[in-house]
Amino acid sequence: MLWQGLAQLAVGITHIQRGNTKGALTLLERAAERIGHADGPAPYGIDGPGLISYANELAADLRGGVAPSPDRLAPRLVGQPAEG
Repeated sequence: MLWQGLAQLAVGITHIQRGNTKGALTLLERAAERIGHADGPAPYGIDGPGLISYANELAADLRGGVAPSPDRLAPRLVGQPAEG
């Protein structure tokens, strides 16, 4: 489910870049659902909760008629390293 969600997130971002708001919303919603379907933390340090928030924020912007700027279309895949 995680890998499907990551792929859907990428395709959702591509739809934003191409001006396909309806397609972007569909894929971003599916991505958030699938990424959140994991049984525990995601492997390889992938920031599942952060990516879910990111997808939901992009979707909210699109629903509000706001086109995300190009610099917002590069999600951070891993969480911040712990400070020692």
